[in-house]
Amino acid sequence: MSGLTGKCTGERIKHFRNRVGMSRPVLGGLVGRGAEWVKAVETGRLQVPRLPMLLRIARALDVRDLAELTGDGYAVPVQAFTGEAHAALSAVQEADDPYGIAGGAWALTGALRDTGRWEEAITVALGGARQLEPWLNRTSDDDWRGMWGALQFEVGYVPARRGRHGEAWGYWERANEMARRLGPRYRHVPTSFSTTVMNAHAVTLDVELRRPGDAMRTANGFDANEIPSLARRSRHLIEVARAHHQRHDGPSTYAMLYAAERTAPDTIRFNGYARDILLSLAAAPPTGLRDDVHALCDRVGVRP
Repeated sequence: MSGLTGKCTGERIKHFRNRVGMSRPVLGGLVGRGAEWVKAVETGRLQVPRLPMLLRIARALDVRDLAELTGDGYAVPVQAFTGEAHAALSAVQEADDPYGIAGGAWALTGALRDTGRWEEAITVALGGARQLEPWLNRTSDDDWRGMWGALQFEVGYVPARRGRHGEAWGYWERANEMARRLGPRYRHVPTSFSTTVMNAHAVTLDVELRRPGDAMRTANGFDANEIPSLARRSRHLIEVARAHHQRHDGPSTYAMLYAAERTAPDTIRFNGYARDILLSLAAAPPTGLRDDVHALCDRVGVRP
């Protein structure tokens, strides 16, 4: 979806509405709103719709991946949160769909965080987690607990970006405790939440807190190949590249970005951190790597 790069949620909704040839009155009617409301969302006069409404819009426009509406780059299949995967609690879902709302919260939190809407991101993530909390010890479905753990980390990611060490690691600890409770063989597929990915998250927190030495020690303590999702593995390698970049280690930075590109080309192509680092490397290439850096820039679509 390269044509949507940099587009806000409203613009993306307009794109998909036009793609299916749907008028604003029709979309409004499908989601219980009017044409003027749809126009206000699409033009940015209204804030991003809340999570249940985003899910309704996605279903109305036949958008299978909620990330296509939020633009956060994380694959979030709508079916994973609204389909039959959690039929064991169907009565609860029919009432207010707590798992679906939590899944939407996870997707939307990243979009809000990446646009600097930090307090909203925290509110959304905590709200999604609260939907699940009454059921954590009552359901046999581990995915509800996995989603809760994923949301705890998303909350902690925000203070990490703001330099709040204690708060960030406090939420990481809560998420990690749940990952350990679920065990080393468990993985929440939509969010990749697992014990292995909690290690990758630890690298991210240290990078955000500008502690590259700690980030490298954590990264060296586990095998990135244990991350099953190629897209998630590529994002981890980009985070390791960020740590090397903070240490002004050009060759190692390039090596990690090269590995990320080999692992999942589309992930690095749409990752803002990777693109910024590549521009920096192209401006001052490591010794002997000028042609390699420029070749990687070409493949990623970065124009120095």
